[in-house]
Amino acid sequence: MSRSSRPTFFSLKSLHFVSGNQLSLLQNGAMFFPALEAAIEGAQQEIFLETYIFKRDAIGMRIAAALERAARRGVKVRLMVDAFGSNTTPAAFFQGIQAAGVALHLYRPKRGWLHLKRHRLRRLHRKLACIDGTMAFAGGINVEW
Repeated sequence: MSRSSRPTFFSLKSLHFVSGNQLSLLQNGAMFFPALEAAIEGAQQEIFLETYIFKRDAIGMRIAAALERAARRGVKVRLMVDAFGSNTTPAAFFQGIQAAGVALHLYRPKRGWLHLKRHRLRRLHRKLACIDGTMAFAGGINVEW
């Protein structure tokens, strides 16, 4: 593809930057998880969290507990996890999160081998978090350690 025929998705000239914003590079889980947990603890209105893997390990328990506390204090919490990526996480773990008031969505839950079709192999690999519409986390870290 020639340089002139490449699609242009955006131009820096067309972006409007607002002062007061900040970008931080969180290079590993040791930096990411404390920042995510603190943001969840400070949330006042809403939390959206999407991840491929959400495990019931030490970090998963901490993030789940923070999400549950947020839901109990009236924050609207929505969690979407990939059913295949998180298939080793016990259902009871997710049921506990839901019981605390977290709205859980399992992306493409298993339907059995009889229903296996090529389009079912599409998975949710996003790792996103948005807190109160003012703070976001994007990257490649699942909720596992």
